[in-house]
Amino acid sequence: MRVLITGAAGGVGSSIISQLRDTGLEVRATCRRPDPQRWPWLQTFPSDLNQPHTMRQALEGVETVFLYSFAQRDSLPRLVEEMKAAGVEKVIVLSTIDTTRHEPFVEYNKQRHLEVENAIAHSGFNAVCLRPGAFARNAIRFWANQIREHRTVGLPFPESQQAPIADEDIAAVAVRAITTSQLDGEKIVLTGPSSLTMRDQVGLISQAIAEPIGITELSEIEARALYGQVLPPEYLDLLMGQWAFETTEKAVVAPAVHDITGHRPISYLDWAIDHRDAFL
Repeated sequence: MRVLITGAAGGVGSSIISQLRDTGLEVRATCRRPDPQRWPWLQTFPSDLNQPHTMRQALEGVETVFLYSFAQRDSLPRLVEEMKAAGVEKVIVLSTIDTTRHEPFVEYNKQRHLEVENAIAHSGFNAVCLRPGAFARNAIRFWANQIREHRTVGLPFPESQQAPIADEDIAAVAVRAITTSQLDGEKIVLTGPSSLTMRDQVGLISQAIAEPIGITELSEIEARALYGQVLPPEYLDLLMGQWAFETTEKAVVAPAVHDITGHRPISYLDWAIDHRDAFL
């Protein structure tokens, strides 16, 4: 079977590629600027999901696609057409837990991902939708520079709770969807093993790097100025609302990673230890 992994340079995509290496499948990979030296054992193609014609060569003869779901609304019909013309049968969509929520602040993210899910499901593909919650690697995006430079993290809502999931666990479920029929037609919420406050998460990173990390509590104005350096406005609005809401209750902890793969999800401390160099 020939498989195409889109968004291959990202954390989930690259982990799927690593986990598929010894399966005997013919794996292809696409991203905007692939590095052919990174995976010399597979074919890589430059492409852009928002320009579906750039996917044509990579899709030739492909039966299953892992779809990094950030194609824009106007591009989706043409992307579906390219996949159908190539004979693709199954599509695994990387979506979000926000598709299951109803709070106003998730609406932008929810609708954006539902558009992709629905475009795939309604086009006759065998669809599997993976709906992860907070990514553990968000800590690198949001906090790594602060920790490296100041050994301090600015937080607007230190008691906000998430259940961060490692890319490798999302990838392990995706690999099961690619290699078996076990998850066909399913929409699966994926989380890490524990609900942790942001204060807890910073503390575990501190433990991983064996150095103290301070926490500075920020006003929303200060937080918007800080996190606006790495987030576009629509996601900044989402996260400010979401983090405030998440101070009111523990995060959802779903059993799917263990149920599907047979192993316990990677703990946040183990993830932090594996990625400690990002914070040093």
